[in-house]
Amino acid sequence: MSSFLQSFLDPKKSWLAALHMKSLSKRLRKYGLRYDDLYDRYYDLDIKEALNRLPREIVNARNQRLKRSMDLSMKHEYLPENLQQMQTPFRSYLQDMLALVFMSIDRIIDLLPVDPKIERTFRQKRRERIAERQVEMDLGNQNQDQGNEADYVRNPIVIFDDRD
Repeated sequence: MSSFLQSFLDPKKSWLAALHMKSLSKRLRKYGLRYDDLYDRYYDLDIKEALNRLPREIVNARNQRLKRSMDLSMKHEYLPENLQQMQTPFRSYLQDMLALVFMSIDRIIDLLPVDPKIERTFRQKRRERIAERQVEMDLGNQNQDQGNEADYVRNPIVIFDDRD
């Protein structure tokens, strides 16, 4: 990613990115979700593998948050204010396991006999995806150190409020 684009998307440098992250954080708190809950296990096989490797308690907590948010959405309600303040929408539980999944996939690729052209293309795309997720993880770690403010998110899912 170019340095201009990174500086534009960094909430510390860009007021627009900070405003977006604050808005996203507010929406996630209303439904009691964490940002990692929004990753779809059926869309990305790396996410599916990382969720399979996580302890059962963490996956069950994720499923409960998703069920609660769907229930609140169907009822056109939000969490009570006191519960919204307790939520930590940008505390990550998935990023460390994703890093381990990427490392294990790279080890497997090293063992397979593959056409060099295909391997170069695959490795280049893999490195780009790892770099993007590393930026997310770095900003997320900075975010946790600074009181859980919003951080850069690659694929935000917008939660619509249709009560108005």
